[in-house]
Amino acid sequence: MNRPTLPQSKAEAADPVPRLSIKQLKVRFQAGARQIHAVNGLDLSLSAGKTLALIGESGSGKSVTLRSILRLHPPRSTLIEGSIRVGDQEVLDLSPTELADFRGAVASMIFQEPLLALDPVYSVGAQIVESMIRHGLCSKADAWKRAVELFERVRIPSPERRVHAYPHEMSGGMRQRAMIALAMSCNPSLLLADEPTTALDATVQIQILLLLRELQAAMNLSIVFVTHDIGAAIEVADEIAVMYAGRIVEQGAAKQMMRSPKHPYTFALLMSRAHGGLTKGERLPAIAGSPPDLARLPQGCAFAERCDRRKEVCLSTQPDIQQRSGQAVRCHFPIESVQEAAKAK
Repeated sequence: MNRPTLPQSKAEAADPVPRLSIKQLKVRFQAGARQIHAVNGLDLSLSAGKTLALIGESGSGKSVTLRSILRLHPPRSTLIEGSIRVGDQEVLDLSPTELADFRGAVASMIFQEPLLALDPVYSVGAQIVESMIRHGLCSKADAWKRAVELFERVRIPSPERRVHAYPHEMSGGMRQRAMIALAMSCNPSLLLADEPTTALDATVQIQILLLLRELQAAMNLSIVFVTHDIGAAIEVADEIAVMYAGRIVEQGAAKQMMRSPKHPYTFALLMSRAHGGLTKGERLPAIAGSPPDLARLPQGCAFAERCDRRKEVCLSTQPDIQQRSGQAVRCHFPIESVQEAAKAK
């Protein structure tokens, strides 16, 4: 069976090396009289064919950062400052028409709950076809052939039949595969994955993670992967960035960071993971306290009140970024030895 060949995506035509560059990103939400400082001076970059995982507790700014790349926040209640560049495009300067062309064709997103993201009125195949026609990639007939091809690629069984299924007629894992097919339908160079495995059982989670890695290798994708699951981050990411109170507090190569975390928060996250060696009655370590109020951020380090390494300077002064063993860490007193830090607990 001959498959239609799609033209290059707009990103591929403009720049064969997809790239994300964010500089001094600040995102604030107006909630009545309160201003929520959700992201506070974030910097990151991502090369072609690489995956960056953003990890951290709820409210740390991970998903806010991801949605800012596509400008999905309501403009009337959101103030975004800084720079977000995807390839040669400054996202914050795009007009509404340019933004519509950008979404899907240059950068695309996989949402945490596809049942809410997909339109319940149309079949999943029809939504994929509409996306390709909207971006002028091919005819309607070829778009339907491409939709079947995408379903095959993401390993949805009986793709010729399933392409006509509605979102509610699919299982959770199958819906997430269909969401990935939709996200990849216009050949984007940047894929944004917002906790794509959270609502799935363990076996399906592994299948989805392996699928993302396979697609990345085949299409030279750059992926930003948001997750609470450190294990998932290690599985798919080349680099990990740990976020806390709207800032990246540590960033580095995934496996190296997991072996030798430098920031007390990263160390605390790793210590709070459930391990196979836990015995009955043993308490799971937890991080004391709660994240700060984003409407009233502290003067010093945002993690200081929860940190057992804090000193007076931590409460009064924001730490600068330091380079330690190839990792960038925002801390006055980075961890030098994991063994010593563990003994101090």
